[in-house]
Amino acid sequence: MARKDTEGHGRTRKTRKTRKTRKDTEGHGRTRKTRKTRMARKDTEDTEDTEDADVRDGIAYYKNRMMLHRTLTDKIINAYYNVHRTLGYGFLEKVYENAMLIELRRLGMEVESQVPITVYFEGFEIGRYYADIVVNDLVIIEIKAVSALATVHECQLVNYLRATNKEVGLLLNFGEKAEFRRKIFTNDRKPNLSN
Repeated sequence: MARKDTEGHGRTRKTRKTRKTRKDTEGHGRTRKTRKTRMARKDTEDTEDTEDADVRDGIAYYKNRMMLHRTLTDKIINAYYNVHRTLGYGFLEKVYENAMLIELRRLGMEVESQVPITVYFEGFEIGRYYADIVVNDLVIIEIKAVSALATVHECQLVNYLRATNKEVGLLLNFGEKAEFRRKIFTNDRKPNLSN
């Protein structure tokens, strides 16, 4: 037993065994381990500096890509919040689409609705989808009126981006809680773009 109760005081006192164990860990053995650890850390710090630089460059690249059409998408998102605040939730998607068209045109944007998107497979046309709204021929807007956005909704927007030369898309949900997703799919990642 490493500790004993003292009579009547409710405190514990350390036995000789406990003191001896602590003393052994405080000696030179601990210092040597620390030096080895410091040397090992220094070696890994050199490699981490270059890795950190690569990561920072990657993040900078990623952030620059995410900033693509940032001013335009920010204006669209502000318009979205205005429409959501005004109409609330509970209408069909077409009602929100029409309201967004009015609001975006009021802000001076060039807007098209129900834009056909042709899907190709190995050079053959295999289907056609319709994007809800395209703004300034740069941003695809997909409108939803569901309780919460799901992965399938995001995949739908990414597939629209993949099938077109548009690089930025916004998924706007007019549910009980306003939520949106900003997606990007750059043209340099679309080698099979046929249209």
